[in-house]
Amino acid sequence: MAQNNSIRSIPEIIAAKELFIIAVTIQDNSSLGNFLSDFTHTWLEKKQLSGEVFQKASSIALDILNNLLEMPYTATSDLVDNIEDSALELIFDTAAKLGILDQIVYELNIVAHRLRDYPLLSEKLGKTDIDKEIRKAILDEFFANLVNPLTLMLMHHSTYALHKRNFVSTLFWLVSLITQKLNRTLVNVTVAVQPTDEQLARLESFIEKKTKKEVTFNIEIDLNILSGMKLEFDDIAIDGTTSSKISHLKRSIEKL
Repeated sequence: MAQNNSIRSIPEIIAAKELFIIAVTIQDNSSLGNFLSDFTHTWLEKKQLSGEVFQKASSIALDILNNLLEMPYTATSDLVDNIEDSALELIFDTAAKLGILDQIVYELNIVAHRLRDYPLLSEKLGKTDIDKEIRKAILDEFFANLVNPLTLMLMHHSTYALHKRNFVSTLFWLVSLITQKLNRTLVNVTVAVQPTDEQLARLESFIEKKTKKEVTFNIEIDLNILSGMKLEFDDIAIDGTTSSKISHLKRSIEKL
């Protein structure tokens, strides 16, 4: 518990949490968002307003926000995206320095896969007509004592700021971002049944030889493919599923 509290008290993590709050506030307040993203207003006007609205934010968060306000935007969503990206970078960089970025991507990946086995829970976390504090409480109930506090922070924001996205797909998006930062290869594996550890080890060895990078797996269970597997990584797609072979055979017969 003490370690968790120490992570949350790191200035960059405090600033990241504040930036997430700022992003949600701007997204939910159309007049504020329109003003801060409108190029007809000067940077000093935007800086003054943001300083008044977010006066309790730390100097780190305000400095990042003010730098972002200097850029031109065509829509409020563009500004919000940049604020969120800055918060993510603070978390990723801090986690990397602490040596726990590997743990975070592993936990996000596991949670995303497990939630797909509980569609009702996953749906609740992605429904904007359910109060966001209730969605946060659901996450805390199930995961607060199981994952790193930074993982939980990322999950909280994922349910706070859905932006018409699916909650689970947002977690997978975060996995993809962290995988890129770690200079790994994200491999999408589609199979009919969960691969064994031995199968994954052979597959990992094969892909690492091709890409010269470590591998993170994203496994999708699809009963429609019958057997075999489909692989997608970098710009490579390998379809070795039985359903694909049957479709190919049908096309060949049709040409006779």
